[in-house]
Amino acid sequence: MTSKRRAITVIKSHPPHNRERAGCQHSMRKVLPSLSALAALEAAIRTRSFVGAAHELNVTATAVSHQIIALEELWGNKLFIRRNRRVEPTEVAKTALAQLQEGLSMLTLAVDHIKKSTSDETVTICADHLFATKWLVARIGKFNRKFPHIRVNIQSSSRTVDTAHFRGLSVATLRRARVDLTVRLGTGHYAGMQVDRLFPVSLTPVCDPELLIAGPPLSKPSDLFAYPLIHDRTRYAADPPINWDLWFSSNGVRPELLTPGLSCGSHALAIEAAISGQGIALGAEPIVRDDIRRGRLIAPIAATLKTSFGYYLICSPDELRTPVLLLRDWIIAEHSLAE
Repeated sequence: MTSKRRAITVIKSHPPHNRERAGCQHSMRKVLPSLSALAALEAAIRTRSFVGAAHELNVTATAVSHQIIALEELWGNKLFIRRNRRVEPTEVAKTALAQLQEGLSMLTLAVDHIKKSTSDETVTICADHLFATKWLVARIGKFNRKFPHIRVNIQSSSRTVDTAHFRGLSVATLRRARVDLTVRLGTGHYAGMQVDRLFPVSLTPVCDPELLIAGPPLSKPSDLFAYPLIHDRTRYAADPPINWDLWFSSNGVRPELLTPGLSCGSHALAIEAAISGQGIALGAEPIVRDDIRRGRLIAPIAATLKTSFGYYLICSPDELRTPVLLLRDWIIAEHSLAE
C-alpha cells in the first residue's frame, strides 16, 4: 500500500486586534515622510528661514526647499508663504511645531536610550574652533586627570556662533546633534536653556611680534593703516556689525581710510593668519591671551572694542547626567581661576 503525503500550507492569521495593529503600522509607514524631511520642516518653522534651517542641519537651502515642497504635495497643505527671499509659516505649520518638536525629541530619546549602554561616562561638548583650540583643548587635561573615568568628546562647529543666518538654539537642536554641552559665542539670549556666561568678548589688534620689527612704530589706532589688516568676514548677528570699521569708529578713527586686506572666513583663521605674520587681526580677549603670554602674538596698542558678544556655556535645563554636570561645573570654575 502506497502512502501519499499531501503538502499542506498552513496560513496563520492574526487575531483581530493584531490585524488592526499591523494595518495601523502599515498605514503609518505609507503616510509618514522621512525623518530628514520632518527635521527640515521643524527647523524651517522655528527659524522662519530655509537658509537658517539649512545651516542648522548642515545641508543646502535648496535641499530644505525641495523637502518642504515634497511635504506640501504629500499632505496637500500649504506650509509656507513665500515672499521674495523670505518665508512665513502658515497657521497650519505654526500649530504643528510643538508636536513636531515633541515627536522628534521622543525619537531622539529612544535612539539615545538604545545607544546609552556604552556611553554613560562620555560627555560631548561643542564650541567654535577658536574657543575649542585656544581655550578648551589647552585646559582639558586638568579635567581628565581629576576625572579619569569620564571620556570627553570635543567637537568644533561654526554653528556655535550667533550669525546673521544662524542664531537659534533649542534642546531639540542639542539632542539631534548628540551634544551635551555647547560653548556659544553670541548674545546670551537662548530661551529655554541653562545658560552660564563665561566671559564677555573684547577685540584688540594682535600680530606676530616680528611683523613690527621693520615697520613704523605703533602708538595710536590710526598708525595701524601702515600695516596689512586681516579681516574676519563672519556675519555676526550684531548691530552694528563687529569688524574693523566698528573698531576704528569706536576708537575715533574714520573707517573710510580702511583698505582691503586678507579676508578670512572665521575668527580662528584670522588669528592663525596673524600668528603666521600675514598682518594684524582683531583678537578676541581673553581667548588670545595664552598666545600673547607665550610670545606667539603681541598686542601692539592698548585700544580695544567691547562687543555685545560673549562666550556662554549652555546645556539642557533638565540635564541630570553626573559626567555632564561635572564638566560644566569644572569649566565654570576653571574660567573663574583664569580671570
